[in-house]
Amino acid sequence: MPIQPVAVEFDTQRIVPYFQPIMDLNTDNVWSYECLARLLDDNDNLFLPSDFLSLVEQQDNTSELTRHVFLRSAEFFRRHSVPFSINLAKEDIQQPHLLPFLEEVLADYPNPGRVQLEVSADLASECLPQLTELLAQLQSLKVGIMLDHFGVHDEHESLLELPVSGVKFDGRLIRQLVIDEGRQARVKKLLDQAHWMGMIAVAEHIEDALTLETVEELGFHYGQGFYFSLPQANPSDS
Repeated sequence: MPIQPVAVEFDTQRIVPYFQPIMDLNTDNVWSYECLARLLDDNDNLFLPSDFLSLVEQQDNTSELTRHVFLRSAEFFRRHSVPFSINLAKEDIQQPHLLPFLEEVLADYPNPGRVQLEVSADLASECLPQLTELLAQLQSLKVGIMLDHFGVHDEHESLLELPVSGVKFDGRLIRQLVIDEGRQARVKKLLDQAHWMGMIAVAEHIEDALTLETVEELGFHYGQGFYFSLPQANPSDS
């Protein structure tokens, strides 16, 4: 979709979370939901982040967007005993506003341990000192951090030394597993390290039965992708 229809005036209130399940591959049940930002215009056209994030950044609304998605998602999952996660941007890690915001929102939240924050592995490498400090601060809130888009670059392996709750293996790796045995060996090595460190490991972008079979054979216990469900406005539709 072109960005022009949403470029005239951006309003954070038009942003809604869409929910995509992360599945427990051992039980075929939903383990958690990733909350993904979508924008609805006056005609109920749905826009992906690729259509509007540049506009958000231009207007310096990135942190406001994060807070809005978190509040909308937390409000929904307050009534449901299911873990959920949202994505953090660079500004969220580098600026001091995130921790006070989370402390206020989660002060009376049922089981904050159900909340996960996702940070891309590349961003984690770029902002390692700030992320390390944030991880220490989040311990008192019992909020975990997952490393997203993990495993593409060699330097990602050192990130397994961080006290994160889990890693989500990049879809580019997962899609190649069925045709590249060398890639399977690399993913298996990182997967075993993550499990040894006590981390959750999620295979992203599972889009067909063969890929699901391959990741299960490698030892993944959690998976996400269109094979299970597209992101939905209501998780019950997943």
